Amino acid sequence: MMTFFWSVTIMLPAKMSAHGANLPPGFIESLMADSLNPTSMCMDKEGRMFLAQKDGRILVMRNPGQLASHPLVTIATDVTNERGLQGIALHPDFPDSAYIYAFYAIPTLGRNRVSRFIVLGDLVVPGSERVIIELDPMTGTVHNGGALAFGPQDRMLYISTGEAGKGLNSQDTSNVLGKILRLHPDGSIPESNPFYHRFTGKNRAIYAMGFRNPFSMTFDQVSGLLYVCDVGSGFFEEINIIYPGKNYGWPLIEGNRTTQQEPVDYQDPLYTYPHGAGCAIVGAAFYQPTQEVFPDSLLNHFFFADYCNGTMYHIDPANVGAGALVFATEIHRPLAMLTGSDGSFYYLAREGQGGGSQEDNKVSTDGTLWRIQYTGNGKPYVSVNPHDEFLSVGEEAMFSIKVLGEAPIQYQWYLNDELVTGAVDDSLVIDSVTLNMSGSKCIASLQTVLHQILHPLLCCWSLRIHVLSSISICH
Repeated sequence: MMTFFWSVTIMLPAKMSAHGANLPPGFIESLMADSLNPTSMCMDKEGRMFLAQKDGRILVMRNPGQLASHPLVTIATDVTNERGLQGIALHPDFPDSAYIYAFYAIPTLGRNRVSRFIVLGDLVVPGSERVIIELDPMTGTVHNGGALAFGPQDRMLYISTGEAGKGLNSQDTSNVLGKILRLHPDGSIPESNPFYHRFTGKNRAIYAMGFRNPFSMTFDQVSGLLYVCDVGSGFFEEINIIYPGKNYGWPLIEGNRTTQQEPVDYQDPLYTYPHGAGCAIVGAAFYQPTQEVFPDSLLNHFFFADYCNGTMYHIDPANVGAGALVFATEIHRPLAMLTGSDGSFYYLAREGQGGGSQEDNKVSTDGTLWRIQYTGNGKPYVSVNPHDEFLSVGEEAMFSIKVLGEAPIQYQWYLNDELVTGAVDDSLVIDSVTLNMSGSKCIASLQTVLHQILHPLLCCWSLRIHVLSSISICH
């Protein structure tokens, strides 16, 4: 039987693992869930998380790292290209008003809908769906928008809608595409909306217009202002503060206005960055927890990310001129983020292949949920454990671990009790496994050097390689 042994000692820096983020000193992250097909998420006051999946499922996580055995609900949805279940949000009085809201593409109808469902425990009450609003027919399968948020002061439901791949929709007041909508939680339209007395029908819900694909949004809980991230076309990504009745320019203007003819009631974005630095702005979250854990310098900062370059940024709304600062890098296709009441920070990553093609946008199971915590000068911390490998003959085996903390880290790997020369990273790769390697045991232990004394950081892991022939079935 072939045995693999590895150990880690605190000596020299090592690069991060393939799918984890590169974080500032003092921050650690833990893998909360994998095998996801994520689009968005929300959290209740008790810390229970709801994870929206593109295929229509809403997953529940009551305890960190432990998904419920069944989804809260599975909504029938169209998953063509960028369509699917997009945004979710909880009623501001949840669980007293036990409603969860969902933005999703209606199968066969080519349009999006927002509905609310009654939540009982970790399940939706069967038959409890109530349609809040149905949007206009989509002219394409892209640019859905789909973010949902409740105002902290007016307690209204805000909905972001994309222009469905047709820019003129954003300036057309006869439809609700390329807009921010504002509704009462029951779906009725407030008379205080800026166009209530000018428009008719569902168009009275229009609160602001001129957006391309407002993929994410969130409220500043202090000021009550709504921040929207609008994905650009060929030039700029935008962060916009939403004011009633304002026009944000698309497709007439992308980024800040220069010499373009501005539409009536035009509003420039708060912040932009050019393509080359990224290509699709995603995620929107303020660091405003009930229990502050991060350094004071991050309090009330707005966090966002770029889907293409895998970087998470933060910006101080009180000092936008200072620009956006990098918080984390090497995230594989970030999508959504939120701040937990306990001061932790969570983000979803789609993982898998990238590029934005229709093939990339298909339903997958590569996505992950991560929790970021602050430990200051804490000891090294294992955020991703190694695991068994199930492989076919000829495939590559990779054992990896992710260790975070203040101290620099050096990795050492042993194969059959022999040090593997040059294996100093956080992964051990076996290029091509053979059938006779099936059942090979991998023993993983982790040690740290603190004050010149060797200490175990965590207990050992006992792992195995399972090799299947090309016609075998894994039971």
